[in-house]
Amino acid sequence: MALQQIKERKSGIALSAPTRKQTLARFIQRYGLHLGNFLLHYWAHTLTLVLGLIVLIALLIPFLSYLGLDVIAKPLFFALHVICAQIPSHSFFILGHQLGLCARNLAIYSSMFLGGLVFVLSKKRLPGIPWWV
Repeated sequence: MALQQIKERKSGIALSAPTRKQTLARFIQRYGLHLGNFLLHYWAHTLTLVLGLIVLIALLIPFLSYLGLDVIAKPLFFALHVICAQIPSHSFFILGHQLGLCARNLAIYSSMFLGGLVFVLSKKRLPGIPWWV
């Protein structure tokens, strides 16, 4: 393959356009390092944001249903089924509509969100835990 490319260059034949793999490789080389640095520095912020979105969506679903926006509420409700069984007898209801998460998962994700929020906001002010703890 390399010999063929050398012959094409010497003969003056134009090379073909870069393939998708080459384009993707260039993109990763150019921006992959920046994404890695971003995640290295802001991993806690990103995780807290995702957890906050899950809790917000779960709490938003009954209000959307109450307002008649089932076109938005139903897909969100079924999307949360990936992380929760959503059994009605185990769930809270607001305005007569079921939350997107059962009571147990709502407590778990809410506490993880609040813990992440405390961690992110106090990270620079509080000393870290010693390694031996």
